[in-house]
Amino acid sequence: MTSLHARIHPASRSARPVLAQVATALRGIEHVRMSSDETLTELPGLGTLVVTEAPGEILLHFSGGADVDPAAVRHAISARIRQAAGSRTSAARLVITWTDATPRLSPHAV
Repeated sequence: MTSLHARIHPASRSARPVLAQVATALRGIEHVRMSSDETLTELPGLGTLVVTEAPGEILLHFSGGADVDPAAVRHAISARIRQAAGSRTSAARLVITWTDATPRLSPHAV
């Protein structure tokens, strides 16, 4: 299983409108609204993406099959962010921090 996390936040206060614009665009492609600040969507051919809007940042959690290339996931998500921000220049005003999230089995799982 491939699992990635991303944290998106503005590089400065002046970039907060770009963050809000990206959040609105990501919310617009939702498939399932899980709560008032969390949605679930599909990255076609890759897996599922949970988008959580927190104060001043957007948190992403991707989950897909073991055969999914993490670089392809990062590229697909980055492309959506650039599109939502309106331009590469606007998107560059956001900081995206990626971490690999290795699924952990419960000690009781056998």
